[in-house]
Amino acid sequence: MREQVTVTSEGPFSPLATSSPRVHGREAAQHDQTVAATLDASPGHRRAGMLLHVTSIPGPDGIGDLGAPARGFVTWLAQAGQRLWQTLPLHPPSNHAMSPYDAASAFAGNPMLLSLDDLVGLGLLPPTLDATRSAVGAGRLPAGHVGMVAGQVGGTDALARIARWKLPLVRQAARQLLSFGSDHELTRDFLQFCERESWWLADHVAFTALREQYPNVERGEWPLEDRVRRVGAHVGRASTYGATHQHPEAGVQYLFFRQLRELHAHARAHDVWIMGDAPIYVGDDSADVWAHPDLFLLDDDRRPARRTGAPPDAMDPGGQVWPMPPYDWAANAASGYEWWFRRLRHELQYSDVLRIDHFRAFADWWSVPPRAAFGEQGRWELGPGAEFFELARKQLGEMELVVEDLGADTPHLQRLREETALPQMRVLVQGFDEGGDSVHLPTAWDDQVAAYTDTHDFDTVAGWAARAAEAAAIDDTDKRLDFALRFTGAIDQYDLPRAAIDMVLRSSARFAVIPLQDWLGLGSVDRMNVPGTADGNWRWIAPAAVFTDELAAEIAIATARSVRGAAT
Repeated sequence: MREQVTVTSEGPFSPLATSSPRVHGREAAQHDQTVAATLDASPGHRRAGMLLHVTSIPGPDGIGDLGAPARGFVTWLAQAGQRLWQTLPLHPPSNHAMSPYDAASAFAGNPMLLSLDDLVGLGLLPPTLDATRSAVGAGRLPAGHVGMVAGQVGGTDALARIARWKLPLVRQAARQLLSFGSDHELTRDFLQFCERESWWLADHVAFTALREQYPNVERGEWPLEDRVRRVGAHVGRASTYGATHQHPEAGVQYLFFRQLRELHAHARAHDVWIMGDAPIYVGDDSADVWAHPDLFLLDDDRRPARRTGAPPDAMDPGGQVWPMPPYDWAANAASGYEWWFRRLRHELQYSDVLRIDHFRAFADWWSVPPRAAFGEQGRWELGPGAEFFELARKQLGEMELVVEDLGADTPHLQRLREETALPQMRVLVQGFDEGGDSVHLPTAWDDQVAAYTDTHDFDTVAGWAARAAEAAAIDDTDKRLDFALRFTGAIDQYDLPRAAIDMVLRSSARFAVIPLQDWLGLGSVDRMNVPGTADGNWRWIAPAAVFTDELAAEIAIATARSVRGAAT
């Protein structure tokens, strides 16, 4: 058992903690006593965690995977006193931008995240993997982009380059699995998986087979008779790819969820909860829209009759138009929300907490004309409201959920918050932008909140501070940075990331989630996503050299100060 270290407010000094008196002085000591006395500090309640997508972990293929890289990261998190790991969605992207929020399936896993080394260990790939990696230059970052997988380097997308050599190996492993005899242990487990997951797997495999027939063509551009599944219409076509368990994609999905299950067990053994992420929408080019067209608003040509998006806001003044089709909420309600509840149950098998992305769409969603260029052309339309969550609780029982309800308030959203009483996200840098009465400042938080310094959609704290400093230099009425410094007690803009981390950790929030970029003090160039843009998003990868014992110890000390350390 690792030796536990008791840390007082007077020492030892941690360079990760802000140098302000809020940390090192009497105020900090009084704060620690108050936190310990008034908050539920039972094991598991007050958890500190980190936001980092699986692909952002350094790995032998150039990105992270569900095998040794992810297991090693979990072990390092536990060493750092962190008890929560939030990933981005793990579903296969439906688009070339590789956005995990535009999925080709709400159920399937992304084959890019499979560990090839673990497949070798199962005897599904030959022991020549290192030679293959060397031949394709796997793991070498593009020159001049230390710490990042560049969106565009030399005209070639780095993630696409990895996919071109990795995905054939994943398929090769799946075909090897399918070649085993019926008495093989993996075969028996695989067939049980196919039967257990048949509700979504059969549709996903059939859709994948059609995608292979129409390579690089989106579902909406297929021949009309193939754009959606019609009962009985594809029975004859099934003979071209065989039954579900005879198609390699079924093997790919079995291997994905086998590895994810093993990772989840590893995390539980280290008392690290995994926070999954469920995107509100799925891609138009998805198995779900193809298999359940009645649940989506499609026109007579089986293309989206409306588009989803977001109204103008501080992050994107023109609003956003998303490629995902909206739901026909009346049809979903008539079906008893069966697709939704199966989806939530599926997600919760492999996560301990589930983040519901864009929760506000259950109150009212931004409806955009199908050919609109800007989100500002949209309008609000009603979602299903609290009834959805009432029925979900009856079907699934109590669930550990966190809901993302950022953005403009409406009366319907306020009512949904009150009626569901679900834990909500709060983002400190948004509070800095909004000022003293913002709900995103710790003065407004309680012990049900999931608090963040920032998220994948926001700039890093250091990036925010640099931009705020530039704005103040141009306009002396812009007092955002001045407010943030006074509010956190930071000395200057360079001290702000550490002060912001400390403020979130010490807050009353149940979950305190810090992106790795903030622990490292990285700026705007290292953010994960810039809403409204495509090039370079979702490609950030952490430098392998940062995952040291020294950094883990410093994070553990900063976390222990907030009474969020390991359960005792």
